[in-house]
Amino acid sequence: MGKFGDAFNELRDLFAELLMAEPKISEEIPWPLRDLFKLPQKAPNYIWYDVNSHVWVEGGPNGEKRLRQYVTEMLARRLSTYNLEDHLEATVATRPCFGNNKFRSDVEACLRTRLMVDEFDLDPASSLRYLNFGAQAWDRETEDWVTTRPDMLINRKTGWASQECANPAAKDVERALAIIRKAQD
Repeated sequence: MGKFGDAFNELRDLFAELLMAEPKISEEIPWPLRDLFKLPQKAPNYIWYDVNSHVWVEGGPNGEKRLRQYVTEMLARRLSTYNLEDHLEATVATRPCFGNNKFRSDVEACLRTRLMVDEFDLDPASSLRYLNFGAQAWDRETEDWVTTRPDMLINRKTGWASQECANPAAKDVERALAIIRKAQD
């Protein structure tokens, strides 16, 4: 392969290591890659958490596309050039090569082995306590709204949007339900 090819392989492997060590994708996506993408050993495609729909998605090419998108975003942010000006204000020059399809494909290929898992089961018994309404899920055990997260392992949602109750009697109903729960315990 030659020195250039060997150096390029080491570089993309280094980028894959860097991405796996990142604690989050971005400010908007506060989870690391390993929490959002899984590749079961006998599966050709990723199982991945769709942060927009708040559900896990099994298979299909979109997981690979989403991972490549995250590769571009993370490396552009992490490896951008910072120029400090007179007043210590930083301007960032984004590097366009991180969007190169060949580069993203090569880094994604290095990530595949790092995202491989022996088994990965969605909707285990522990996830049945949640009713997923998208960004919010109703926790049937605590009877409260919780933010939907990848570790809930939910791959379905109700299709309805959660809404706060604006009824003035809502507080009275909540107090009555609390008394009933306490009496049942």
